[in-house]
Amino acid sequence: MTRSLLRGMWVVALGAAAACGNGSSGGNTGGGGGGTGAQKLPIGSPCTADADCGGAAYMCMTDHPDGYCVKMCDISKADADCPSESICQYDGTAGECHLKCATTSDCRAGYVCAPASTDASNTASHAFCDMADATDAGTD
Repeated sequence: MTRSLLRGMWVVALGAAAACGNGSSGGNTGGGGGGTGAQKLPIGSPCTADADCGGAAYMCMTDHPDGYCVKMCDISKADADCPSESICQYDGTAGECHLKCATTSDCRAGYVCAPASTDASNTASHAFCDMADATDAGTD
């Protein structure tokens, strides 16, 4: 009887964890971010759902070619909210951690190395990988 009770509790706990920890919001094109959670894939990795990238602070930008893992960041903290391989890029609306690059060859296919910028509508402390059609940076 004790084994049966423990097994039942384990199944309930697993079900609750799966329901709460999924992290995916369906066809998310950016999500709300926030919160904490472990990083699963490096920033800039291909993905299909938020849960591929990590916990609640990590998201899959499904409107990017083959998805693009990002983490929400606070631009007032510079790059402190981002993993070391990335920088906080602010697009005038939200801050997102993007993969650092030196040249376009450092980025995945379909992405270019956009330059650092101090423009208020596109702030970035370092060059970063972005969709080729989302930037006027050109390629290098």
